[in-house]
Amino acid sequence: MSTPLMEVADLAVHYPTRHGAARALDGVSLEWRRGEILGVVGESGCGKSTLARAMLGLVPAAAGTVATDGAEVSGRAALRALRRNVHLIFQDPYQTLNPRRRVGDIVAEALVVGEVPRAEHAARVERALDEVGMAPARFIGRYLGRIVEQGDARDVIERPGHPYTQELFDAVPPRKRRKPLGGKLPDAADIPSGCRFHPRCPKRFEPCDREDPPLFPAGEPAHRAACLLLGP
Repeated sequence: MSTPLMEVADLAVHYPTRHGAARALDGVSLEWRRGEILGVVGESGCGKSTLARAMLGLVPAAAGTVATDGAEVSGRAALRALRRNVHLIFQDPYQTLNPRRRVGDIVAEALVVGEVPRAEHAARVERALDEVGMAPARFIGRYLGRIVEQGDARDVIERPGHPYTQELFDAVPPRKRRKPLGGKLPDAADIPSGCRFHPRCPKRFEPCDREDPPLFPAGEPAHRAACLLLGP
């Protein structure tokens, strides 16, 4: 068999408490190879996030090893190399994006981790924003977020229910939006009444400026979107 793409052997993470060590992870071993998708399933608090953090060295391991392509990840240089290729995507967006940070700083963080020369950051951040239809002059110093759609990935991608989601997918290369998304991004200190997307929404109608929509069913049972067009 081929060498595992990533392998975890007897990984343990212990947190000190007044009553001794709390074993957040207690000898976890797993591996997977190229072309495979590995799912780790368990109830809240069972250690899934701790496992992911320990694999990237974000929390110290009490025991065990992590290896990629047969080479053990040990030392700062190896961890930096691993983090350039392996990333965490948190379920909670507030663990991923800090609402107190500016869009430009968030986009540039990947360049910092990737050790891209700082002199290149400004141009590369502007290019990245421009490629997805976010005019750098308007967005680079802003941040503002809310969940407007959720569901199974395939269902959301193939049948987006919220106009904002539709606009996002239209911005993904090589697809091109017919025309740039108009309007002005709301100020986090002066959020508009009703649906906060309504000033820029091509499908807005009369109630949108006064009713803040909850997540309505948008097809499949787990697929929901915060749009009044889907409401009762």
